[in-house]
Amino acid sequence: MNADIVRIETSHLDVEGLPITLYVYEESSLFESQLRILDGGYVTEDLALVEGRGELARSELNDVKTKLKGTDVRLDKRDASLYMKTKFEGYDVDVAQLCETILRLQQ
Repeated sequence: MNADIVRIETSHLDVEGLPITLYVYEESSLFESQLRILDGGYVTEDLALVEGRGELARSELNDVKTKLKGTDVRLDKRDASLYMKTKFEGYDVDVAQLCETILRLQQ
C-alpha cells in the first residue's frame, strides 16, 4: 500500500450543505493497482451524533451495511468508514456514486 493519502473536497454537498470530503489512496499488489476511496468514517459518526452518541452500536452498523446492499460501497467495520475500490479509469464515476450513497444514508 502506498502511504500517500489524498484529501478531496468534492463538489457534492451533504445534507448540511457542506462539501463531501473523501480520501483516496492507492492499493498495490503484485498483480494490480487500484484506488480506495473512503469517507474517513464521518457518515457513521454523523449518524451517531444525531442519536446523541459518539459511535453507532453494532446493530446500527449492520443496518448501514444492509442499506449498502446492491451498491459497490462497503462498510469497513474496523473504523466504520464507507469505501469503494476502483480502477484509475473509473475514479470519477465511483466518487459520484459514493457521494450519492452518502447523501442517501444521511436522509
